[in-house]
Amino acid sequence: MAKFNDSLRGYGRYIFERDKFICTYCGEDHSSFKMWRFLTVDHLLPPNDPDREKYEWQVTACSFCNTARNRTKYERTEKTTPTDIIKLKKQKIQETTDAYHAFWEEHYGQRA
Repeated sequence: MAKFNDSLRGYGRYIFERDKFICTYCGEDHSSFKMWRFLTVDHLLPPNDPDREKYEWQVTACSFCNTARNRTKYERTEKTTPTDIIKLKKQKIQETTDAYHAFWEEHYGQRA
């Protein structure tokens, strides 16, 4: 059996299993092979943060949600939890999703 070291099949596997293959932000189920291919690991902390690679600071995200607001800015304090950051990012991702949906409806919504 092949061994993988990329996020999808390698180290991300444990995060996906922990999160039951559900995108942390949109709640979509990615447990089928067709959907699993679009999973990513979202690092909640910036690259220079020493806690970034700890599993509790990484979550399952579909590729859209991970890129929709990947550069959300926030201040981290000693009391900041992963849940705090997820809540903030979830709100920003929903705003982006709503804007994309409005664009879709305006330009393509009349398709049968």
